[in-house]
Amino acid sequence: QTDIGLEIGVLKGRLTAEIDWYNRITSDILAELPIPDYVGSDGNPVVNSAKVRNTGFDFTLGWRETRGKVTYNITGILSTVDNEVLALSRGREEIFEGSTPQGDFATRTVVGQDIGTFYGYQVAGVFQNAEELGSLPKLGGEQVGDFRYADLNGRDSLGKLTGIPDGKITADDRISLGSPIPKINYGFSFGIEAYGFDFAADFFGVSGNKVLNAKAMARYGTYNWEKFFYDGRWTGEGTSNDKPRITDGGHNYRMSDYWVKDGSFLRLRTLVL
Repeated sequence: QTDIGLEIGVLKGRLTAEIDWYNRITSDILAELPIPDYVGSDGNPVVNSAKVRNTGFDFTLGWRETRGKVTYNITGILSTVDNEVLALSRGREEIFEGSTPQGDFATRTVVGQDIGTFYGYQVAGVFQNAEELGSLPKLGGEQVGDFRYADLNGRDSLGKLTGIPDGKITADDRISLGSPIPKINYGFSFGIEAYGFDFAADFFGVSGNKVLNAKAMARYGTYNWEKFFYDGRWTGEGTSNDKPRITDGGHNYRMSDYWVKDGSFLRLRTLVL
């Protein structure tokens, strides 16, 4: 780990600041090592082989002052993080984790991306009529009113990815859908002491991360639906191009960007009087 920092105090200590840059590499992380079937093992051995880097900045800025019988303070913090997988097990190009209610993997970890990046299809709209259903790419088994996924790449005769649409939707059309790791963590607090009373408030937030709304993907019957989904559902041609019809199963609940939501938030963590 490399860390370079600067601490500052001015105006008789009323104003303080800390600025840090860090670069942390974690080596020998446990990961499965693929072995040939002829070895006869029931599973892949777990070895110390993966490597991950986290780098970013930490900022802290504070002000504290006393005026007569009143003392108040204000503090703000902000941290950035850039997470990157540098290496996996030898012979392992990707790691899939997190099964969805439909049996799809929710995340994919590969070299060059964040750990546990969400992975799935990209929704391109809803099949509005029989003409679209017959002419546009599909997984197979879709009906009018179902999600239409983007045809993002294809393979040549040798099986290599070309990036050229091939007129069908397959597992090769899945893409990275965002990272669950926040790019920014931040917070601020305020406190005041006056005439025997204390008041303090503390806020915390994150930004730049995604969350998977797997709860909305699970079906327990046609009567059980998330309100946001039911109210805007497709009920006929032209009624919706971003929410499908109501179904118990099918491809509408495959892992896709529709279920991956912005995970940013700001919350009041503590309030004291």
